[in-house]
Amino acid sequence: MKKLTFLLIVISVLAVSLNVTAQEKNEQLWYCWEETVKPEMIDQYLELSNDFLELYKSENFPFAIYTWQAQPFVYELWTPINTLADIDKISEASMKIVEKLGDEKYAAFNNTKLYNREYTCTIKNDISYNPKNPDYNFNELIYEQCRILFIKSGKQKEYEEAQKWINKVREEKDYGCWLFTASGGFGYEEPCYIVMNANTNRENSMKALEKFQKENQDIWNKFVKKIQPLLRKPPVVYDWHLLKDLSYEPIGN
Repeated sequence: MKKLTFLLIVISVLAVSLNVTAQEKNEQLWYCWEETVKPEMIDQYLELSNDFLELYKSENFPFAIYTWQAQPFVYELWTPINTLADIDKISEASMKIVEKLGDEKYAAFNNTKLYNREYTCTIKNDISYNPKNPDYNFNELIYEQCRILFIKSGKQKEYEEAQKWINKVREEKDYGCWLFTASGGFGYEEPCYIVMNANTNRENSMKALEKFQKENQDIWNKFVKKIQPLLRKPPVVYDWHLLKDLSYEPIGN
């Protein structure tokens, strides 16, 4: 991974205060390294990704990596971090893995990709929803429908109040699926929120969403009317699949 040299100079002075604020607000900051792969080289990419994974394990890489597939050839490597300063630590630790992999394999790995991208988001627990009686176990979560909502500047508080309101309805109706809400950070078109409806697969997710909306149609329409004026352009919706065989957690996590 490349270093965010200029960006880190700008933001490093804010890292400590951001971490304190996150803890006070019960939030979790996440960093993503995204890789878009050449379609004709997907097999080589996956093979070399597994080589990386084996080195993460043998070298006890200090950061967790959860790999999600957003599109057929787009892989997102997500890591929970404490502050933005951790991005530089991830970069340093990654370069040690690259050294172990070797120049030839690393060059071959880079050649499988069209480009890389990086960004952050912050999961906001106060506007997320955790079911009291879930339809499935948390560790079965391998699918999320992601919806990026592009909010007008200055309308974030109004959106968050609307999200809390509909989550209260979910609680009253005993809705059984997790819903995570994050605010987009650098790399996103800010301000925006990423709403993630989590489930075991796409079919179950759609059934649960449609059932909730149908049974609470008037309330759902009211929610839509609340947030529609806050949007500056149509949302972006995509499927997200967790790839456990390409994910990693350090020993002891």
